[in-house]
Amino acid sequence: MKYWYREWQDIVYERLRRVVDLGYDGAYLDGIDVYEYWEERGYPNAEKLMVSLMASISRFVKNLKSGFLVLPQNGLKLLRHDEYLDAIDGVGKEDTWFLLDERRSQAEIRHDLELLRLVRSSGKLVLVIDYPRRLEHIREFFENALAKGFVPYVESLELDRVGYYECPSGG
Repeated sequence: MKYWYREWQDIVYERLRRVVDLGYDGAYLDGIDVYEYWEERGYPNAEKLMVSLMASISRFVKNLKSGFLVLPQNGLKLLRHDEYLDAIDGVGKEDTWFLLDERRSQAEIRHDLELLRLVRSSGKLVLVIDYPRRLEHIREFFENALAKGFVPYVESLELDRVGYYECPSGG
């Protein structure tokens, strides 16, 4: 999606208006890391355009409903922009410690944790979602997340349940 197109933004704003009208208190926004796709294809302002869009979305929904929460998922590089960090109320991050049951490298984890600390030090919510299946990895994920002050969630990769994780047999 070319998120800087006004026609696309109008659709997003209309859907957010409906979310507010339905009585929800916040929106969890997935796909904001699409700016990376456009950067790789020669759009050098893609990151800045996403920052502007997220700030605009935040203003829009907060004008409709005071205290409405804006929680984007992933796209951690955007956290280096003050305008972006000021606009959001927290962040969701997938695959912080594990890619399924494969551990991420220590360098990758350190990089992500450094950016997530910016969110926590601003007094904002950090939701972390990993998809390990092995019980020892699930425990490790929860211990790591809670030690950092994050809110952890484990689910099957299919995301076919809410609030419930069934360990595979033998786990």
